[in-house]
Amino acid sequence: MMDAALPLQEWYGMDDSIIAFIQLMAKASHVIHDLGCGQSQICERLRALGYQDLSGSDFSKVLIDKRNEEEKKRAKVQGERATRIKYITCDLRTDIPVPAKSVDLVIDKATLDAIAYRRNESARDDVKKVLGSVSRILKPGGRILSISLNNDAIFNEYCIHPDFEPARPTAKIVTKIQGRSEPANVYIRRLKLRE
Repeated sequence: MMDAALPLQEWYGMDDSIIAFIQLMAKASHVIHDLGCGQSQICERLRALGYQDLSGSDFSKVLIDKRNEEEKKRAKVQGERATRIKYITCDLRTDIPVPAKSVDLVIDKATLDAIAYRRNESARDDVKKVLGSVSRILKPGGRILSISLNNDAIFNEYCIHPDFEPARPTAKIVTKIQGRSEPANVYIRRLKLRE
């Protein structure tokens, strides 16, 4: 449960189909990292389903400190043996402080969209740096599950990296998003690390 001082903001909503895709791609024993986790409840939802090795990273130290405080409170109530989510403050463009080749699945829910939003060369370079950081932490054959509002043309122009096979949409969900009057297309894509 998030601190009441932090209003929950779940980008693109939290559709059960997103959790279902994660369950198809990762076993409860897999290592999962939420890229640019913000206030997303993905890791909490996965923990409730029995996933054990979860982490999230974001650039906001204030936000990550709050999330880690919540994890400490939870550990006091449930005991030290309870599954804890590791939240990390970092600049995703330079390094994600997770051991190399240790993660099975990275979840990107709007992070690459937020970076690529500028749609210029600087955005393209920043996305490439983030994907380079992700490439370093993924196990061989590891994957990114990307949840995005960007259509294929935009995504494949700005969200590419030589370490990953080209992305194709896995699914398109039409859903209502907070702050928008019309339903939106949310694309779910899998990016696989090249072997």
